[in-house]
Amino acid sequence: MISTLILTTMMAANPLPAPTWIPQGQTYIRVQHLHAIDNLDKGDMFGKNRADFFAYVTVDGVMYKTSIMSKDDGYPGWMIPIDTNRRVNKIHLALMDEDGGLEGKDDHVDINPLKYHKDLMFNYDRQTGRISGDVSGRYNRQITSRGGGDNDKGIITFEITRA
Repeated sequence: MISTLILTTMMAANPLPAPTWIPQGQTYIRVQHLHAIDNLDKGDMFGKNRADFFAYVTVDGVMYKTSIMSKDDGYPGWMIPIDTNRRVNKIHLALMDEDGGLEGKDDHVDINPLKYHKDLMFNYDRQTGRISGDVSGRYNRQITSRGGGDNDKGIITFEITRA
């Protein structure tokens, strides 16, 4: 419920497209793998029934929107930059399924293991390399999160690393 409100507020601003090129030495979030657990396109009149994933990723108040990956199970390779001038970065990751056209509004994919929370909110401490919040881990190590209690569940695997 809260994450839906935050996402709605975030979407009011025009998101920046995620860059297609990251400068050497830049720290970034790399989304490595996405998997749809539930059928995200139940009402798809054309019978495609495949996810059209994209993400809104907010890093310290700057929101990025990724490109679309049209697969139920795939490797998007999205890279979202992280400001390395701060010691602790606040990150909000919302995964969506684009419906558009006659299918109606986009589906909000549940990637948070907690019930009533779909998005991931976490901090990255640049000095210690620790990631804490809805997910935990360390710099340069894969983190996988699976939706836990809501509809439209998915799995996301990502890491914070350097180009």
